[in-house]
Amino acid sequence: MGLIMLAFGMGTQDGAFAALFQLVSHTLAKGLLFLAVGYMIYRAGSKRISAFAGLGRKMPLTGALIGIAVLSLVGVPPFAGFMSKLAVIKAGLELHSPTYTGIIVLVLVATVIEVGYFLRLLQVMYFGEANDGAVAELPLSAMIPITVLAALIIAIGVYPQMITGVLHQAAAGLVERADYIKLVLGAG
Repeated sequence: MGLIMLAFGMGTQDGAFAALFQLVSHTLAKGLLFLAVGYMIYRAGSKRISAFAGLGRKMPLTGALIGIAVLSLVGVPPFAGFMSKLAVIKAGLELHSPTYTGIIVLVLVATVIEVGYFLRLLQVMYFGEANDGAVAELPLSAMIPITVLAALIIAIGVYPQMITGVLHQAAAGLVERADYIKLVLGAG
């Protein structure tokens, strides 16, 4: 959420666009992550990360979907999170401000730290010693929503133009007061 505020704080149309793009990609990835991990917590019977040991192998589709969410959140291509983080970085660098350049460097350092704790989750899920109990993959009713979220993350990452037009229009409306006034008052 900090990246979204950072981008909005730039006060430019590119910053507003980047913030909206990050908002969409972050919402999709976090929604997917919370749902999929919630299902794993339900299956494991515990919120402790150690209870997830081996669940990536026992629940391969759910594990793969968690992997997609994680990779998008840290900004790995071809996922939506990469494109939105790139938009934030580009908007910040286009300001030619030492302050924003420094903040962008901090964002990149924070991303490396973020990779570390997400890798821990994936390491436990895939390489941890699995419990002997049988754990089934999720039912179709649970798989559909998380699979749709994952498909959107991939689709937006591969073909961002599917949403960038709308986001550019929304960003212009947020930054350009005249456009906003026309929209609200119905003039023009």
